[in-house]
Amino acid sequence: MSPISTVDLAQLTDAVFSATIDAAATPVTAAGEIGGRTVIAVVHISGGWEGTVAIQVPMSLASRIARAMFRLGDEGPSDADIHDAVGEVANMVGGGFKARLGLDCCLSLPTVVDGNDCVYCVPGAHLEDQLWLISAGDRFSVSILARDAGAEIRGHVAPPEVHA
Repeated sequence: MSPISTVDLAQLTDAVFSATIDAAATPVTAAGEIGGRTVIAVVHISGGWEGTVAIQVPMSLASRIARAMFRLGDEGPSDADIHDAVGEVANMVGGGFKARLGLDCCLSLPTVVDGNDCVYCVPGAHLEDQLWLISAGDRFSVSILARDAGAEIRGHVAPPEVHA
């Protein structure tokens, strides 16, 4: 179970979307699927709680986010604009999630994946909660993944010891 409620996660996501693209993000009851070109942005949280907040949006919504965030009007955003904008939305949702934890935690920089029929995984973590929403006519998801108890994060290198 996620450390914050699904209702809180929905309200947080709606606040970010309302402020960013001036469109509500409303929860939908049925899980969905996003086909075609998809943008996924993740931020990792470490410290008092360890896990990941991920947002997965179709390219149409990713483009709308970038156009609104960078005030591009009808001009098509570049891939870099899209990646930056969706990464920032993940950062805002992840930061709001972290704040609601009430624990001493750090938030990573966002990681963004873009491609056709993308999937992502976080080894050593499991899905705690997944919320499907609709905004500006597009379905998207926000997922909370928690680090498994005792899971080792592969690739982590301990800092060298300092001897005085």
